[in-house]
Amino acid sequence: MEETALPVYARHTTITLMTAKLPISLIFVNYHSVWQLSFALTRLFAIEKNRARYEVIVVNNDVRETLALERLQVLLKFTLLENGRNSGFGSACNRGAEVATGELLGFINPDTVWTEELLAGMINLFRTDDSLGIMGLHLVDECGVPEAWSGGKFLTLLQVIVNNLFPTPAGRPSGSEERLDWTSGAGLFLSNSLFRTLNGFDQDFFLYFEDVDLCLRAQALGYAVKKDPHYRLIHFGGKSHESGTVQKRHFAAAQATYFSKHRPRFEQVLLHAVRSLFFNL
Repeated sequence: MEETALPVYARHTTITLMTAKLPISLIFVNYHSVWQLSFALTRLFAIEKNRARYEVIVVNNDVRETLALERLQVLLKFTLLENGRNSGFGSACNRGAEVATGELLGFINPDTVWTEELLAGMINLFRTDDSLGIMGLHLVDECGVPEAWSGGKFLTLLQVIVNNLFPTPAGRPSGSEERLDWTSGAGLFLSNSLFRTLNGFDQDFFLYFEDVDLCLRAQALGYAVKKDPHYRLIHFGGKSHESGTVQKRHFAAAQATYFSKHRPRFEQVLLHAVRSLFFNL
């Protein structure tokens, strides 16, 4: 089997991607979430019964849960990769992509619940639409309410201010497929070949905004980012964080990285001042 080595975006380790054998590779990153993951995979396997259609890869960023994951692997049969440390979400996703053989890559959070068969439809979407770069799943809570802040427009300094002073999160279903600037990494699909072209997730983002950055770079190549309410996934959200303080710190750091990479210098400077003065970030 032929292997292709390529440098990961922003000067990090090499990703080796294999020639595709299966239609889909589903990649989960585990951190402090083994029990949520066990339920997620049980539901997935119960609904998506055709295991010849996809493979599951779990990348473990939490050495405290290694033993539990090894036991779960025996029961449910998936590929388990041990990182030995918490390397961040994007880095772990890239690690999973190293061994993925799917034509499509699906990045799925462990704190999710599969509700209906969707992989066959996802394969068809990508095979019939050459313009499609990234397809996001429509994330909802257990009551079916669309998740806020799971997609939308690319962030600017003005949006940071408006979002904090007058929060009006995007989340309502449109009833049909819609085109977005970005969609959440809690449930998104793209082709293995496009992921390779983009050199994976930028590992300068430890957590948060790596999905926004990936979508921005895909669109820069002319690909569309879309979401379809017919492809739904229940997402509980925030289950892997050890504290709100840590979550807030990761978000602020990732936001600063995003601004330093994609926004004008004056916005970078003002962002720091705005967060310090008004939002205590």
